[in-house]
Amino acid sequence: MKIILSAIAALSASFAVLFPYLPWFKDRSAKKRRAARIGLLIVSLSCVSGFILSIYSFQKPDYSYLMNNLKEIFSYGNTGTFDKEMKTDSIDVDKELGIEAHELINKSKEYFVNGQNSFNSFNYREAIEYIKKSIDILPTMSAYLSLGTSYSFLYDNESAENTFDLGYKLSIKRNSNKFRAAFLGNLGLINTRKNKFNNAIKYLEEALNIHEQLKDSQGKASDYGNLGIVYEDKKDYQNSLIYLDKALKEFAKLKDKKSMAIQQGNIGNVYYDLAFNINDSDKLENPDSMKKALAKFKEVLSVFLEIDYKVGVAAAYRNMGKSSDWLGDYPATLEYYRNSYHYYEGMNNTSQLAKLSNDMGVVLRSLNRTDEALGEFQKATELKHDYADAWYNGACTYVFKGDTDKALTYLAKAIELDPSLKEYAKGDEELKSLINNPVFRNLVK
Repeated sequence: MKIILSAIAALSASFAVLFPYLPWFKDRSAKKRRAARIGLLIVSLSCVSGFILSIYSFQKPDYSYLMNNLKEIFSYGNTGTFDKEMKTDSIDVDKELGIEAHELINKSKEYFVNGQNSFNSFNYREAIEYIKKSIDILPTMSAYLSLGTSYSFLYDNESAENTFDLGYKLSIKRNSNKFRAAFLGNLGLINTRKNKFNNAIKYLEEALNIHEQLKDSQGKASDYGNLGIVYEDKKDYQNSLIYLDKALKEFAKLKDKKSMAIQQGNIGNVYYDLAFNINDSDKLENPDSMKKALAKFKEVLSVFLEIDYKVGVAAAYRNMGKSSDWLGDYPATLEYYRNSYHYYEGMNNTSQLAKLSNDMGVVLRSLNRTDEALGEFQKATELKHDYADAWYNGACTYVFKGDTDKALTYLAKAIELDPSLKEYAKGDEELKSLINNPVFRNLVK
């Protein structure tokens, strides 16, 4: 009867295609534009839970594919995978938990579900505490996937790697190739973040081999996309484009428009990178490549508009703004940023609103609209009080206006938030008028 019910449940399950989109842009200061990685990296962690791509089938564990920053495709546990782990031959719950097995399973699942709910409410630290309690009662591969991914969304890469490694060992013990591939893929992403590119490629290629054996098209597509990311970060753009194109084709077979658009955006991201001098990310060397990136982002925008995907629309407009800014088309840049701001405002995404205000301030300064620029920098610091770049940009702008006291107040706050700005401020031409000021000298010593 359980098999029949499971079969019915499997046949009735649907694909839930949702992606959490959080930007991972390095914000550009007024003096130094930091070349942000574009390829649709928008949408803060606060939007993440709404975009989980789940695959449900009777034959395979139902872990989800969760996309961070419109780039990294993490595998993530859910209640479906948890329940299936309890029903497989790979785990002897009576032996592991003793006579109170079923009561403890229910308690472990309760903590796990609470952790999922916290994650979906963007409270990742609370999610971690709940999921750790679930693991303390009964270690499950689903919980390790969820715990590691929670750490990864907080960018606690060491904890994420340790957690995924524990889950990987458990998947070997329980003889689950599907979960083993999931942990390998996640370990590949964490190693990419740590610039351990050879390790990352090794993990992802092993995951890809398993997914090919399992005939898991979704897994293959995710692995291809993640390999494209590794090679991009490694500055091997030729291989990056090859793998991103493979991911695009796999997602096309799945008729997954959102994922296809994301891969197009990531291809645009490579074109964006190729526009710069490889040894100087602040020097635009190939405007034609930047134009290709902008064209890709426009394609992505059209898809997201077509499917009424507001988060993606907001992301695409911001990416278009970044590209147009580098091409020197400031009026278009402002228009794109304002459109993006409008969409993020509707989502109450204060993190992205702060970043956009900062970016608009920089563009307005380029247009010599100083008072408007100051208004944007002030708005950015109100939206995100610990936003060091916005405080720094405000300082530079007040220097330009001749208001030394306010400039030093803003600079002091910027350095308090990011001490590395001390060295940068010492050589910043925009602050050279302060070089003999004792307050300034004390701030940067």
